[in-house]
Amino acid sequence: QQYFFMDKQEQWSQLSSVYDRFFEPVGGAVRQHVLEVTKLREAADGTRFLDIGAGSGHLAIAAAEILQGKGSVLGVDVSEGMVQQSKHNACSRALETLAFDLMDCRALALESHTFDIATSTLVLMFVEEYNKAVQEMFRVLKPGGRVCIVNWKDSPVMNYLVDCEKAAGIHRDDPMVRQVHRFADNSILEKALLEAGFASVSVVDVPIDLTIRKEDLVECLMVHPGFALFFADKSPTDRREILVAGANRYFPPGDQVFLRQVASLATGTKPLQ
Repeated sequence: QQYFFMDKQEQWSQLSSVYDRFFEPVGGAVRQHVLEVTKLREAADGTRFLDIGAGSGHLAIAAAEILQGKGSVLGVDVSEGMVQQSKHNACSRALETLAFDLMDCRALALESHTFDIATSTLVLMFVEEYNKAVQEMFRVLKPGGRVCIVNWKDSPVMNYLVDCEKAAGIHRDDPMVRQVHRFADNSILEKALLEAGFASVSVVDVPIDLTIRKEDLVECLMVHPGFALFFADKSPTDRREILVAGANRYFPPGDQVFLRQVASLATGTKPLQ
């Protein structure tokens, strides 16, 4: 049976307190692509920006800093823990036009035709009914509004975990691997955007490079509830030993790991008519 991690709100909340430590380096690289593609620095006065699955809020915060004085930003997430972490990260910024709220991307409690830009980064791969999320983004955008969606296409972390499993004598079709790689074919997300009604749809590959200490990579995989699906029947001590041995075997020698991940970046525009 497929396991969709986005539906496990309490697990995202468990992760929220350590999310920035492990995932903000990746988020920062993705964020730069999104800000460039959405041309937010060229936005007109009154621009309304929506970030769906805002996580710990850094994209929404960056957008609010760019739009300060001429627009507003709303970040929504399905996890109460993530919403609170977002508010904590934003509290020292004095961004009066930035807000965060608890919301399911498949049923946004927002009026139709109210936003100029909608983004979703590294979220839809975890949503079973991702088409509903895309349709909701279309609904809440104004005519002429733009969407930007980023998902992993290929992740060496997933490949490393599968290698660890094989070395431990485990051979199975992992649900987390299926989810993270579910948009490996760009035509899947392209079709979802077109069916929702978007025009000028484009899906391109973008490299996301990250250097991380092996120790931090292992610790990240130990605390992430989603990755706990791997070796779920193992004790924490055994799981750590498997991950450390796998990191030393799968990656080149040294304390640092260079990860070149590939993401799909999809954009589209809501027609004026």
